[in-house]
Amino acid sequence: MYLPAKLTILAATASLASFGAAQAGDIFSWNPNAVKLNGTKFSADTMLLGDYSQVVIDMQAGTFFDSGYLPVMGFTLNGATVTPKGFNDSTGKGWGAYVWFSSTGTVTPTADGGLNAVYGQLDYQIVGYNGLASFGTFDPATGAALVGGSLSRVTTLEQGSLLNGQLNLSGTTGAIAGSVAASIDQVKPQFVVGPLSGFDFDVLHVPGQYDFTSPTTIQVKTDTGITGRLDSARGKGKNKNAAAQFAALAAPAGADPVATTAADLAATSVPEPASFALLGTGLLGLGVVARRRSRRSA
Repeated sequence: MYLPAKLTILAATASLASFGAAQAGDIFSWNPNAVKLNGTKFSADTMLLGDYSQVVIDMQAGTFFDSGYLPVMGFTLNGATVTPKGFNDSTGKGWGAYVWFSSTGTVTPTADGGLNAVYGQLDYQIVGYNGLASFGTFDPATGAALVGGSLSRVTTLEQGSLLNGQLNLSGTTGAIAGSVAASIDQVKPQFVVGPLSGFDFDVLHVPGQYDFTSPTTIQVKTDTGITGRLDSARGKGKNKNAAAQFAALAAPAGADPVATTAADLAATSVPEPASFALLGTGLLGLGVVARRRSRRSA
């Protein structure tokens, strides 16, 4: 397997329309104040996410590594904007959240000269903090995406792993598109109001939201392009084991799954340079979603 140039990697694939459409999830409620974050309880059905990640592809092995951060940029409920108190406050006196993820998978050229990426492993954490985080920089030595800012009360709010996902690159439009589905295996129950068992997101990145830093490495840098959904019960043809995992693994009240700093979290996302794959954060979302959907329908 060998992709000689950027245009070969961004070859034509299936239609992107089904990947790009925003979808709402179940209504969920978060209570930042319950975990000493500078906000109050609110409800939403959709998360709007950015993407700061790097994908490195090894076409000889047919594998990729994708890791980075998806900053939470906002929320909607029934299509209307939700503005939680203190969220992403520009003064730095509020609170915020981001998704950290690390994933691996396989890549194969398609018959039409495109590229298909399928996720085999993905772990993520939804992390909350007080202060104002900054994104957009990458470690010059490893290429890993970094999160900065003066943050406090950095804590894991939810975490889980891959159900399924797939990514496609299009040479026709130059867009990266796909979807990912993941379980929610552990939560802070005082923060999450009501049962949740799934985290899904769709990805659509157009040219200008990512760069090739080498023929086999993509860095994604954008505050838009990912629509996330949180689900409860997963009874609508989705993975039915996730609810049982949620009940069994939910963190006890007062537990702190990750008592760490922003610098520690950034360090955990740095893989060995040789393992970085070409597919970026967008690729991550694409591969994961397709697999999750296929498993859910099984």
